[in-house]
Amino acid sequence: MSAYIDKPRIKIGMVLYHRIDNIEATVIGFDEKHIHVRYNKKLDNQIESKYRYGDIGVQLFFSKEEVTSDAFEKNQTERVRRNIEEEKRLEREKEEKIRLINKERELKEKQRKEEEEKLAREKLRRQKEIEELERKRKEERRSRELRKKEEEEERKKRESYTHRVSWREDFERRNHELEQKRNGCKELEKYLQKKGFEGLCHYTDISNLRNVFDNKALYSRHVAEEKGILVRNAADAEVLSHTQERVKSFVRMYFFPNTPTVFKWQGIHSVEEPGIAHMPIPVLLLFDPVIMSHKGVWFLDGNAASTHTKWTNDVNEAREQFNWDNICERTPLRMEDDRFLKIRQRNAEFLYPFLISAGFIRKIIFRSEAEYKNALYLYGDNPLFSCDPNKFPDCPPFNDEEDKQYYRNYLMYYHIALNKKGMNGYNLHLEVVFKNSNAFAYDRSIVFRLPSGKIKKTDKKTFPRGDIYGPQKLVYDIPLTKQQTCFELQYYLNDTCVLYYKR
Repeated sequence: MSAYIDKPRIKIGMVLYHRIDNIEATVIGFDEKHIHVRYNKKLDNQIESKYRYGDIGVQLFFSKEEVTSDAFEKNQTERVRRNIEEEKRLEREKEEKIRLINKERELKEKQRKEEEEKLAREKLRRQKEIEELERKRKEERRSRELRKKEEEEERKKRESYTHRVSWREDFERRNHELEQKRNGCKELEKYLQKKGFEGLCHYTDISNLRNVFDNKALYSRHVAEEKGILVRNAADAEVLSHTQERVKSFVRMYFFPNTPTVFKWQGIHSVEEPGIAHMPIPVLLLFDPVIMSHKGVWFLDGNAASTHTKWTNDVNEAREQFNWDNICERTPLRMEDDRFLKIRQRNAEFLYPFLISAGFIRKIIFRSEAEYKNALYLYGDNPLFSCDPNKFPDCPPFNDEEDKQYYRNYLMYYHIALNKKGMNGYNLHLEVVFKNSNAFAYDRSIVFRLPSGKIKKTDKKTFPRGDIYGPQKLVYDIPLTKQQTCFELQYYLNDTCVLYYKR
């Protein structure tokens, strides 16, 4: 009787018999190498012990008859020998398997290095071709510029004194207009600062920040779609269908934060309303007002999608004719108010053509401490980063029952602590505080990514809608082994990752 014969017969709850006094030993567990048993009475002052599979037929037996059998003494040496041979065979198979794995790994590593060398050579060849092409283009450009310069000089020589005077007057006129526009923008900025103006506001989802940092610019919708870098589309398809095409060529900003549109689409939607465009984790990019004096910009007294909105590129006209009191107002609307007019005016926009340099960003503001810490994890420390919940709308514009459908949920705060538990165990203590957890039904799940590449997930749980609108604190205690104390944790609300943590 050997290990490879006895092992399949072992089951939890099976009763074996010890060779000493026929003591009963009940199987309480087993693994690849050992059987764990509990005695019906103490043996060597122990009530539990473990044995190798090779001890079957030597220390443990399947029946009392085998313990008292005369064949035991005769077969003991044979059993020991067969068990030793089996262990040696298994050891040889294990070594052979390890050798084959190492050989296959070395082969893959060799193939990978060859592929990298091939790609490096191809990259070098392409780089040389690009440099040669760029050199030719520079030569052609210099040649064209030289010809253009010579033609320009020749044209100037042919110009009469009258034309030169006319050109000088036109140049002075344009400088005067530019100076007037700059002064008008400064006066508008001073006027709006009395109403709480800090800069021009552009809201986007946190997932779009990577492209802003990589491209060092914020693109209009048309440009972003052409380049294929629009990660999160926060616009309503129905609203876009009624928006003029030329609007999509501008970067759209608001004069003041907390607009009704942002309130409607910010935050994480319920599982009950899939497919609705929104910004799960909104971020406010606050731009320097100096861009109001740039060429090609437009001032609007309402949202660009409305046909009732007035457009002007004259800053003085915008300052004098726009209803800035309604534009900056953020108190709940009354029943007697003209709601559609005031909501349109509160969504007043500033349009900047095509793209704007990220160098004009004054601040990048996040809605909560948790989302601010997520940005630090995703994009690193940045002096522009700050947290200000007041820059994000937290109350409905109408203040009536139907506005409850627009309450959204988001993560306000979280705390993580890893505590030792027992000899080799640990406990991950996670506390999360959500803004409106009971407003809708949400799916929540936690994902662990271990250094080995293994992913550990908790079951996705759906929390039903409640009747209370307000913050809710959830506490998780997750057992971990010593090997799992280095991990990357992600907390998902529906399909949006609201918490990043790496240890």
